Amino acid sequence: MKFFSICALAAFSLLIGGCGPSAPKPTATLTGKVTLGGTPVPAGTSILFMDPTTGNVAVGLVGDGGAFTASTNGTPGLFVGEYSVTAKGPDLVVDAEAAMQPGFKPPTDPIPAKYQSAQSSGEKVTIVDGPNTYNLDMTP
Repeated sequence: MKFFSICALAAFSLLIGGCGPSAPKPTATLTGKVTLGGTPVPAGTSILFMDPTTGNVAVGLVGDGGAFTASTNGTPGLFVGEYSVTAKGPDLVVDAEAAMQPGFKPPTDPIPAKYQSAQSSGEKVTIVDGPNTYNLDMTP
């Protein structure tokens, strides 16, 4: 009977304690502005932060005036570390009727190709605990 009581207590402790610790939460915040030659990039541009050491990734969706706030898995904030920085222009929507017209030229991504790859952008940012600011002024 004593063995059964100990087993029941252990099972109850596991049940009350949950299945283990929850995933860690980001401890830093990052805000900033993205410009191209000093002019804010279009709203909807994405800026991607990737820590090649840990694999942590954060994304900032650019709003009006080029401003962004980075998020990790939909939660504002990111983890401490050194991140490579890339950018991608907003999804480009093309009117089907216009696309069928002679001489139609599809829209191009407003972000220079150099900044769309971590290997070529050369942009890095070091994130520390607490609030951080990073402004990216891309050159054409």
